[in-house]
Amino acid sequence: MTLFITMDCLRILKKINMEQTDFPILKQALRIYLTGSGLDIAELLVCRVDFARNIKLPDEERALMISILQKASIKAFYVRRHERYERYETSIYYKSKSRTIQLYDKPAERRSNRAPVMTWEQGVLRFEYQLKLEHLKYLVRKNKKQTEHSERIRDNIFGRHFDDILNWPVYCALIGEALKHTFYYGDFWSIDRATVRLNKSELSQSMKVRLRTFLVDISRSGMDKACKKRNSQTAQSYRRLLQELNINPILIPKNQKKSFLKNPFSAFVMENGFG
Repeated sequence: MTLFITMDCLRILKKINMEQTDFPILKQALRIYLTGSGLDIAELLVCRVDFARNIKLPDEERALMISILQKASIKAFYVRRHERYERYETSIYYKSKSRTIQLYDKPAERRSNRAPVMTWEQGVLRFEYQLKLEHLKYLVRKNKKQTEHSERIRDNIFGRHFDDILNWPVYCALIGEALKHTFYYGDFWSIDRATVRLNKSELSQSMKVRLRTFLVDISRSGMDKACKKRNSQTAQSYRRLLQELNINPILIPKNQKKSFLKNPFSAFVMENGFG
């Protein structure tokens, strides 16, 4: 007989985000739940994990960030934008057979499901990375040819037990890797303010012009069409250079009142050394 246990960590903690100090609390909660069952935590295997980072923002900033990031690539990081959710203005949804990446307005999602909004979910924009069994097995089995981020993951994932996967370095690295390839690092700027940052950099004048043109192309037609004008290595190098200048490649449109919007998800990854 197979026993499945679903653990809602934020509901247990009753807080907006899970932090490093919370892992022992969650482990103890699971241990208490298993009391009398004859089972030990060491016997359990993780078959799915949903890693999420929540940021509390005003309504207009949540809406603006989702609107801006609709211009991200349709296909990235071996996941594809799910057509079923294209009509929704409160979420962006990527999916493959073994993974899901979402950015969505949590209160709006609760309301659409006719569920109550918990106190720790109010005003929340959520970035979520769901890993199903197939991908968890992949991470354990084949990490030798992965990126620098995944090398850090490999140092920590030895199996599918609670302690192997639910630990802080794995959480930060997985969130960081998913963010980098789908919604990118860097704060959001208007074209005028991004140009000022470019001009203040030590890049060559010709590179400043090329990067500005890249930003304008993305703003006008989206990431995919902008990248088609360049080879993949060039587009990748442009995104890397913009990241180093803390410029997200997707601009704030000219018709918006704001000319700057901090990217709190990117800030979290950078602060924890996985940028």
